[in-house]
Amino acid sequence: AAEGVCDHDLALRERLEEEKKLKLRSPYFRVSDRRLAVHNIPKDMTKTEIRRLFLKAVSERAKQQTPEVVQVSLLQEKKEDGTLGKSMGRGFVEFKEHQHAMAALRELNNNPEGWALLGGLKTSALKKLERRPIVGFAVDDVRKLQVQAKRAERGASRGVAGGTQDRKRTRARDDDGEHERVPKSNAKAKRARAGDAQGDAQVASPKKEKGRQAFRLRGKK
Repeated sequence: AAEGVCDHDLALRERLEEEKKLKLRSPYFRVSDRRLAVHNIPKDMTKTEIRRLFLKAVSERAKQQTPEVVQVSLLQEKKEDGTLGKSMGRGFVEFKEHQHAMAALRELNNNPEGWALLGGLKTSALKKLERRPIVGFAVDDVRKLQVQAKRAERGASRGVAGGTQDRKRTRARDDDGEHERVPKSNAKAKRARAGDAQGDAQVASPKKEKGRQAFRLRGKK
């Protein structure tokens, strides 16, 4: 409802709606079902506070639910030296489930008490509560999502490959250890068998000699 909304918010909402329509004319953009775009964020509000706020917003509408926020990101000013500066007052909150994202949107969007919902929030910007939360489903660039998916897939592949290589190296080390031990034990066994055989030969040789002499005597007869 436009009642009580300040001129700044009305103009911002109109601009955001036009930008959204323009993007959606392209096949490369689509509306996310779990990621929310958030505007008018108090500039001294942290990502931790935003996460807590959105989780509480869901609990206000679905008390039996256990929502999970996957990611919170804040757009920040970029300084001349390349470092990041102050918050630009807008960002994104991604939920794991669509129903929780929808519950947070319905609770916070255009809510005059939205930023104060967290309770005990120490931000100087809360004095300007006339700027209500502007929350809507974000418009995603499909091409960027594909790049991110490929990166994640490559990372997962490297992780699996790395784990496989680690296991192979571990097995190789174990095998090397076994190969180092086995010849020693085999050598000892061979030496032991050789010693036994020699002993047997030494013990049996007198009997064999008597047998040979008896055979020679029978042959002479």
